[in-house]
Amino acid sequence: MNNNKNLIFSFLKTVEKVSDKLPNPFFLFIILALFTIIFSLFFSLLGTSVVHPITNETIVVKSILSTEGIRNLLTTMVDNFINFPPLGVVLATMFGIIIAEKSGLFEATLKYTISKVPDNFVVFTLVFVSVNSSLIADAGLIVLPPLAGLTYRAIGKNPLAGVITSFATINGGFSANLLITALDPLLSGLTHQAAQTIDSGYNVYPTANYYFMFVSTFLVSIICTVINNRVVEPRLGKEFQHSDLISSSGKETNFNINKKALLLSYSVFVLILIIITLFSIPENSLFRDENGELTYLFKSIIPIIIIIFFFPGLIYGKMTGKINSYSDIVEMLNSGMSTMASYIVIAFAAGQFLHYFNWSELDMIIAVKGAEFISSIGLTGLPLFLAFLIFSMILNISISSASAKWAILAPVFVPMFMIIGITPEATQLIYRIGDSTTNMITPLLPYFPLLIVFAQKFKKDVSLGELISSLLPFSIALFFGWVLLLGVWYVFEFQIGPNISFFLQ
Repeated sequence: MNNNKNLIFSFLKTVEKVSDKLPNPFFLFIILALFTIIFSLFFSLLGTSVVHPITNETIVVKSILSTEGIRNLLTTMVDNFINFPPLGVVLATMFGIIIAEKSGLFEATLKYTISKVPDNFVVFTLVFVSVNSSLIADAGLIVLPPLAGLTYRAIGKNPLAGVITSFATINGGFSANLLITALDPLLSGLTHQAAQTIDSGYNVYPTANYYFMFVSTFLVSIICTVINNRVVEPRLGKEFQHSDLISSSGKETNFNINKKALLLSYSVFVLILIIITLFSIPENSLFRDENGELTYLFKSIIPIIIIIFFFPGLIYGKMTGKINSYSDIVEMLNSGMSTMASYIVIAFAAGQFLHYFNWSELDMIIAVKGAEFISSIGLTGLPLFLAFLIFSMILNISISSASAKWAILAPVFVPMFMIIGITPEATQLIYRIGDSTTNMITPLLPYFPLLIVFAQKFKKDVSLGELISSLLPFSIALFFGWVLLLGVWYVFEFQIGPNISFFLQ
């Protein structure tokens, strides 16, 4: 057992050393942008092209060094930065989080909660909450990793491990949830459209993968807890710098928590949730669209998160004397936003790279060429599923958006799999597993730079290699865990959703 553990640690140390040779993330994205420019020229000269699976339009690689490309490069630079997908979301959400943190609300909540939760369940609880955070879409990636770091520090664990574990779990379990999330109708809509090219009467619903994903919530939680306890924490080492937050017995000590302020703050928190619920449940309510779907609730999730953190934090700060005037609020926001400077710098470079990659059509070329290869190798059954899963994992490293990839892949694989008797819902399920498995290890994930910022809050000199080598075990373990679960589901022909199996009737 120790030999296996030493072998794993040795492998991860090698990964860390290799990854540490990568440049600073800012320059890494600059280099990737330069390579994109070179590749766009090379494949443009070769005349590389594909046929779009939906529009049947011929797509040709566009050279960024052409007249059109250079004009685009120069005229879109500011927009590429401003429109970098998570930039506005991250900075806006921080307005609520900063007040809740600087006012002391987060610290008081963690101290009180930790004193009530048995030590053995703290990590699993954090992991389980992280898995289910996809209910609030990408906002979980902004809120939970720093909270996990604070929690780990409060119980004498290495806070860096908390940040990494939460980040890995959120990404790895993005398709797993106890409830239907905004991603389910988004993907099922694309699957529905692709399925009707074979059977015009076929319908795919948001509940298509619900049974499998419900079980996956517990699978991901268990796997990520084990990886945290057996691999990540032992590698990163213990942290007892703040162990004075709990007594030797793990119970509450003299925290000087203002329980009255804490109670009132969370009363406001619950009141806000009740108001949101009242605006969501009735037909024709504020958050429902013309079809009765909660479209506007999901679209409003960022302002809602700002509100549910800002006002409870404001009340706690007022009652504890940390906020006495408007100037105190502004000072807190200024102080908190200053920590986001490095993220903003990285976002500038990342925004340029992502735009070049998309504009040149290299992302579409990779996706369609890869899909053509998978469809041509002649596999069937579980080997075909495994090949498609691995392809989805690899493609996720170059195109991180789950919906963008599925918009390209669904028209190819859904009809292909239907012809050999596999349901569209099963095809969507395999894609989701592959997409989730490598989410946390791709530097092209728009939120990856945010992980660096959060990690630096607890360890100033944290390296890219340290982060990647700590995230890799989660990805590998989730791959094998999900393949095993998929195999069991396939062999025993369990339903993956209400009245949905792997095989067409």
